[in-house]
Amino acid sequence: MNNTLLVTAMTAAALLLMTGCSSSPQAKFYTFNTIPHSATVTEDSAMVAIKIGPVTIPDTLDQPQIVTRTGSNTLNLSEFHRWGGDLRDDLERVLGGNIAILLPTNRMTLSQEITLMPIDFQIIVNIRELGGELGGAVTLNADWLIKPDDDQPIVAGKSVLQETVLSADYHEFVAAQNRLLAMFSREIADAIKQQMTDH
Repeated sequence: MNNTLLVTAMTAAALLLMTGCSSSPQAKFYTFNTIPHSATVTEDSAMVAIKIGPVTIPDTLDQPQIVTRTGSNTLNLSEFHRWGGDLRDDLERVLGGNIAILLPTNRMTLSQEITLMPIDFQIIVNIRELGGELGGAVTLNADWLIKPDDDQPIVAGKSVLQETVLSADYHEFVAAQNRLLAMFSREIADAIKQQMTDH
């Protein structure tokens, strides 16, 4: 191969490489947010100590990619739409934050955190489903327990909630999941308030 052909071949290869790199989509990363602060922590409510966790999720959700349904028995794991961190940890963080705001209390501990203060209520959550279709509906199906730190009975609950995805994109899909977490947090917070009233 003479020098002219060699230069031409190298130039063509470089152009192909640049074209391939420029056309690759950039990955987007997502996370959940807590609800807005709407209540002031009073001295009485601040004394309630809550521990959230463990929170468990199915293996199908425990992925770095965002998982959506494409049919009754098929899933899609998006390589370009991913969670910004560990999904289970993010769910626990947001549930704990939401419940602390809703009660309200400034004594919220997550399952992996070390605390020396006595816990009044521990919340154990098993999320069975948190998914759906882009442009369709998202379902949250979860079992939960509220375990008081005394001789009071354990409260067991089940939540099945659904939210519409406003458009067929991942931003709205995650936003619908976030709204479900807020609704779920309110159910648990209401159950804790009832426990505190009965006690």
